[in-house]
Amino acid sequence: MSKYKLIILAVVALLTGFLGGFLLGGRPQETVAPEAQIIVKKEGEVKEIAKPALIYFFAKDCSSCQKFKKNWLYLQKKYKNEFNFVEIDVDNQINAPLFMEFMVNVIPYVYIEDAPFRNRVFINPLMYQILPRLEDELDRYLEMREILKKGVS
Repeated sequence: MSKYKLIILAVVALLTGFLGGFLLGGRPQETVAPEAQIIVKKEGEVKEIAKPALIYFFAKDCSSCQKFKKNWLYLQKKYKNEFNFVEIDVDNQINAPLFMEFMVNVIPYVYIEDAPFRNRVFINPLMYQILPRLEDELDRYLEMREILKKGVS
């Protein structure tokens, strides 16, 4: 993806966000997918909390994205029970509102989105090719999440 294409994409996304907010008269209502809701079964039982999402912004013609793809596939296998994996193609204009929401300015771009806790964590791109560091970061997040879950119970 050329530098100019990315700049144009960012400007279009900015304008779409500002105009959409202006025309709709404010921020749209946030909705939480049913699988992301916190569910209390009975008094005293542990609350069921959905998995966080690992969101990957990429472009098909991006060489850095292609290098990271092998590690992404490995992470999908290793963490399939801990995270939902989401891939978002930045070349698809329908995804423009997501670029603004996550403030995507480079690719590849990886975030952890944990809706039940209103938590969003950016993963430093320097870790994308150093798999042990990336795994350590994901494990650290999962440990902190367990602490949060205990606080919600």
